[in-house]
Amino acid sequence: MEHWKRQGIWNEEWGYIPGLTWKHEHAPRKSLGLDITKSEASRPIHQFHHQLFNELQDMVDLKDDGWKLNSPDINTHASEAVKKRWDSWGIWDTDWGSCPRWTWLHERDEGE
Repeated sequence: MEHWKRQGIWNEEWGYIPGLTWKHEHAPRKSLGLDITKSEASRPIHQFHHQLFNELQDMVDLKDDGWKLNSPDINTHASEAVKKRWDSWGIWDTDWGSCPRWTWLHERDEGE
Protein backbone atom coordinates (compact mmCIF):
# COMPACT_ATOMS: atom_id res chain seq x y z
CA MET A 1 0.00 0.00 0.00
CA GLU A 2 2.81 2.45 0.85
CA HIS A 3 4.46 2.08 -2.56
CA TRP A 4 1.11 2.80 -4.23
CA LYS A 5 0.72 5.91 -2.06
CA ARG A 6 4.18 7.13 -3.13
CA GLN A 7 3.18 6.63 -6.78
CA GLY A 8 -0.01 8.62 -6.27
CA ILE A 9 -2.35 5.79 -7.28
CA TRP A 10 -3.75 4.84 -3.86
CA ASN A 11 -7.24 6.10 -3.09
CA GLU A 12 -7.63 6.87 0.62
CA GLU A 13 -11.36 6.07 0.36
CA TRP A 14 -10.43 2.39 -0.10
CA GLY A 15 -9.20 1.98 3.48
CA TYR A 16 -6.79 -0.97 3.56
CA ILE A 17 -8.02 -2.93 0.53
CA PRO A 18 -7.80 -1.68 -3.07
CA GLY A 19 -11.15 -0.71 -4.55
CA LEU A 20 -12.76 -1.93 -7.71
CA THR A 21 -11.82 1.08 -9.83
CA TRP A 22 -8.47 2.80 -10.24
CA LYS A 23 -7.87 6.43 -11.16
CA HIS A 24 -7.13 5.67 -14.81
CA GLU A 25 -10.52 3.97 -15.19
CA HIS A 26 -12.46 7.20 -14.68
CA ALA A 27 -9.92 9.90 -15.52
CA PRO A 28 -10.43 12.57 -18.17
CA ARG A 29 -8.14 12.14 -21.16
CA LYS A 30 -8.36 15.48 -22.94
CA SER A 31 -6.04 17.57 -20.74
CA LEU A 32 -2.29 17.09 -20.49
CA GLY A 33 -1.82 18.49 -16.98
CA LEU A 34 -0.38 16.89 -13.84
CA ASP A 35 -3.70 15.22 -13.02
CA ILE A 36 -3.54 13.02 -16.11
CA THR A 37 -0.07 11.82 -15.09
CA LYS A 38 -1.27 10.84 -11.63
CA SER A 39 -4.40 9.22 -12.96
CA GLU A 40 -2.49 7.17 -15.53
CA ALA A 41 0.14 5.91 -13.05
CA SER A 42 -1.79 2.66 -12.55
CA ARG A 43 -1.63 1.76 -16.25
CA PRO A 44 0.25 -1.49 -16.98
CA ILE A 45 3.15 0.14 -18.81
CA HIS A 46 3.84 2.57 -15.96
CA GLN A 47 3.45 -0.09 -13.26
CA PHE A 48 5.75 -2.43 -15.17
CA HIS A 49 8.48 0.20 -15.43
CA HIS A 50 8.09 1.08 -11.76
CA GLN A 51 8.37 -2.58 -10.71
CA LEU A 52 11.23 -3.14 -13.16
CA PHE A 53 13.17 -0.29 -11.55
CA ASN A 54 12.50 -1.75 -8.08
CA GLU A 55 13.57 -5.22 -9.26
CA LEU A 56 16.84 -3.83 -10.64
CA GLN A 57 17.46 -1.91 -7.44
CA ASP A 58 16.79 -5.01 -5.32
CA MET A 59 19.07 -7.15 -7.48
CA VAL A 60 21.94 -4.70 -7.07
CA ASP A 61 21.30 -3.83 -3.40
CA LEU A 62 20.95 -7.47 -2.37
CA LYS A 63 23.76 -8.50 -4.70
CA ASP A 64 21.43 -11.27 -5.85
CA ASP A 65 23.69 -13.63 -7.83
CA GLY A 66 26.40 -10.94 -7.90
CA TRP A 67 24.47 -8.48 -10.09
CA LYS A 68 25.86 -5.02 -10.79
CA LEU A 69 24.13 -2.28 -12.77
CA ASN A 70 26.53 -2.85 -15.67
CA SER A 71 26.08 -6.65 -15.65
CA PRO A 72 25.18 -8.12 -19.03
CA ASP A 73 21.50 -9.09 -19.26
CA ILE A 74 20.52 -7.48 -15.94
CA ASN A 75 17.59 -5.67 -17.60
CA THR A 76 16.40 -8.86 -19.29
CA HIS A 77 16.62 -10.81 -16.03
CA ALA A 78 14.73 -8.12 -14.09
CA SER A 79 12.08 -7.82 -16.81
CA GLU A 80 11.52 -11.57 -16.87
CA ALA A 81 11.22 -11.62 -13.06
CA VAL A 82 8.47 -8.97 -13.13
CA LYS A 83 6.74 -10.69 -16.06
CA LYS A 84 6.83 -14.05 -14.25
CA ARG A 85 5.37 -12.47 -11.10
CA TRP A 86 2.55 -10.83 -13.07
CA ASP A 87 1.87 -14.11 -14.87
CA SER A 88 1.57 -15.94 -11.53
CA TRP A 89 -0.91 -13.27 -10.40
CA GLY A 90 -2.96 -13.74 -13.58
CA ILE A 91 -2.48 -10.16 -14.81
CA TRP A 92 0.02 -10.73 -17.65
CA ASP A 93 -1.57 -10.36 -21.08
CA THR A 94 0.17 -12.67 -23.58
CA ASP A 95 -0.73 -10.22 -26.38
CA TRP A 96 1.72 -7.71 -24.87
CA GLY A 97 4.80 -9.64 -25.94
CA SER A 98 7.78 -8.59 -23.84
CA CYS A 99 6.41 -5.33 -22.43
CA PRO A 100 2.94 -4.27 -21.26
CA ARG A 101 0.88 -1.74 -23.15
CA TRP A 102 -1.76 0.75 -22.09
CA THR A 103 -4.68 -1.44 -20.97
CA TRP A 104 -4.98 -4.25 -18.47
CA LEU A 105 -6.28 -7.65 -19.50
CA HIS A 106 -9.54 -7.16 -17.56
CA GLU A 107 -10.15 -3.86 -19.37
CA ARG A 108 -9.73 -5.46 -22.76
CA ASP A 109 -12.04 -8.32 -21.81
CA GLU A 110 -14.72 -5.84 -20.73
CA GLY A 111 -14.57 -4.06 -24.09
CA GLU A 112 -15.01 -7.21 -26.18
